Amino acid sequence: MPNLTKAPRKRARRALSAAQTWLAQHDGATLPPSQRAVVAGMTLGHYVKSTEEALKEARESAGAAKRAQQNQEAKQLARAERHRHVEELAARAKRPAAPPRKEDPVGRLTRELVDVAARGGTVTFDSLSAESGLLSARDVLVAVDRTLAPGVPLLSALVTGAEGGPVAFFRDVLRSAGLAVPQTDEALQAIWLREQEHAHAAYANPSRPVPPRLVPPASQVPSTM
Repeated sequence: MPNLTKAPRKRARRALSAAQTWLAQHDGATLPPSQRAVVAGMTLGHYVKSTEEALKEARESAGAAKRAQQNQEAKQLARAERHRHVEELAARAKRPAAPPRKEDPVGRLTRELVDVAARGGTVTFDSLSAESGLLSARDVLVAVDRTLAPGVPLLSALVTGAEGGPVAFFRDVLRSAGLAVPQTDEALQAIWLREQEHAHAAYANPSRPVPPRLVPPASQVPSTM
C-alpha cells in the first residue's frame, strides 16, 4: 500500500507483529518474558479481529490518500489546460485579423435578378444600382449575362431604363452574351420583351414552358440584324 499514511501503517505493523508473536508461542517457540506478557491470556479470535480491523483501516486510509492524490493531479491538469487556453487566446489575439471577404458583385446582382424573375417583375436600373451599392452597375450588369449558356434567360432584360424600355446599353449586353445585335429599335424591343417572358417562365415556381428566343447566337448570323 504505497499510499498508506504513517499512523495506520504503524497500527497495521503492530497488529501483525502481535499476531506473529502469539503464533510463535502457540507453535512452542521460547519467547522473552516481555513478549510472553503481551500475548498471555489472548485468544486466536482476538488477533484475528485486531488484524482485520488494522488492515481495514489501512485499506481505507490508502484509498483516501489515493483519491486525494488523484484530485490533486486533476486540479493540476485543469490549471495546465486553463493556462494553455489563455496562451492560445493571447496568441490568437496577436495574429492579424483576416481581411473581410468581398462579395462578388456579379454573383450578388445575379441572385437579385433571379429573385425579380421569380416574382414575375422588373427593376429599374437606377434603383438596382442604388440598392446594390455598385461602383459600376453598367459593367456588372453586362457581366451577369457574359457567359450565357444556351437556353438560359437573359437576366439583364429584367432591368428597365429611364424611359421604361431596355437600358441604353442593351445592345452591349447582347453582344457580350454572344447574341446577334439588331439594327432597329423595334427588333431590340421585341427581343427585350421576349427575354423577360423567358426569365419569368424559367424562374417561376413551378416553372412554365419557356418561349423560344427571338435572337440567335451571333455566330449563326453573317451580319447584324
